[in-house]
Amino acid sequence: VDAAWGGAVLLSRRHRHLMAGVEHADSLTWDAHKMMGLPVQCSAFLTRHRGMLNQCNGLQVSYLFQTDIPTHDHDLGTRSIQCGRRNDALKLWMCWQAIGDIGWEARVDQAMTLAQYAHQQVARDPRFQLVLRGVYANVSFWYLPPWLREGEKRFDPATASAEARQALHQVAPRIRAELRRQGTVMINYQPLGQHPNFFRLVLPAAGVCSKEDVDLVLRVIAETGDRLFAAPTHCPEEAHIYSQQGSCRCAH
Repeated sequence: VDAAWGGAVLLSRRHRHLMAGVEHADSLTWDAHKMMGLPVQCSAFLTRHRGMLNQCNGLQVSYLFQTDIPTHDHDLGTRSIQCGRRNDALKLWMCWQAIGDIGWEARVDQAMTLAQYAHQQVARDPRFQLVLRGVYANVSFWYLPPWLREGEKRFDPATASAEARQALHQVAPRIRAELRRQGTVMINYQPLGQHPNFFRLVLPAAGVCSKEDVDLVLRVIAETGDRLFAAPTHCPEEAHIYSQQGSCRCAH
């Protein structure tokens, strides 16, 4: 199971049902530097097969990892790809000592609450459209330019034309580039299957985000998009395709 991002939900009694069945997995990976906000890198790989990591990664050479010392079984060098490595586990142990089970749970619950709030804010703003109805701390959405949000012409991924998809595909990269130029918001975008590029708001459980932060991010994205993609008034058509400079590409 790739639980690098989602595995932290197991720390929450309220939300751990999202990982129901994981106890049957053969192996699992978890990155505490993702949802839990620890410094990179802090990853764990768990497997049911005792000795497998030694078989895969053990060098078995005479000048390394001698077996005649009492602590030989605790030497991680025989089980990992890196022969020499930082003590990444210390970061997780120290944070766990400081925050405890209840503290970790509170952070995960806070991240889930913020994600639900962001979903609600996106759903009520006609300039946005949810891509997926998420169940975790990811919020995927499009910013819709004016010509893709009105009435029957509102973008529908189930029925959208190739032209509409291509036009929307260019929107998120343009907005993100402008946000970076302004130095206001850092947010990623991606396509998914037939879905054109969309924004992906990720809410880790670092304990420093608030609803006000979510509102700020959405407001800046919407205002930047409105400015970049304002429909020109001189075009008699409902200009559905725009160039990268935002000017109408129809024959008028």
